[in-house]
Amino acid sequence: MKKVLVLLIAFAIVGGAFLFANDGIVENSNTLNVTGYILSPEKLAELDVNQTLTEPIDIVGNSDFQEDGNGVLIGNWVVSTYAHVGDEGYKVTYTYGDLESASTTQSLEYKIVVHTDPTGSGGVDKATGGSTEFVAGEGETTAKRYVRVKLVEDEDPTLLDPATDFTSTITLNLTTNL
Repeated sequence: MKKVLVLLIAFAIVGGAFLFANDGIVENSNTLNVTGYILSPEKLAELDVNQTLTEPIDIVGNSDFQEDGNGVLIGNWVVSTYAHVGDEGYKVTYTYGDLESASTTQSLEYKIVVHTDPTGSGGVDKATGGSTEFVAGEGETTAKRYVRVKLVEDEDPTLLDPATDFTSTITLNLTTNL
């Protein structure tokens, strides 16, 4: 009788363990999250500017920086447009000042040259306030340009005092071309 009672208790414990273990699997659940967004009219286009040149330019020794050179590639920009239902015009405007040295208070006038080709062939000179215009088609569109810098005509850096702190900032501004 003791053996039967021990066997019944053992079966009850083992069987109960299986029931409770299976109970978790049968009632297991998990979730999915749904996220979304609605673009505001201001976010239908994004301007991403990438600085590719991080070293100073040898103003006298770099032949690409001279007025008859191809220009020194300093970066690029990409405009991505989203959710257009028709063609939309955009404009990237360039604003910059002279290349200036704080230690010598001297400056050099330069210009930017904007290219569609990363090798530097072709290109359009852009003075400060100049712009690049393009049309974004229906749906999603991407426009990319490469920005090079070089001296303007009649600028002779050999006439200036040596300095290692010539700097300038180019600001790019994206607007709709109304």
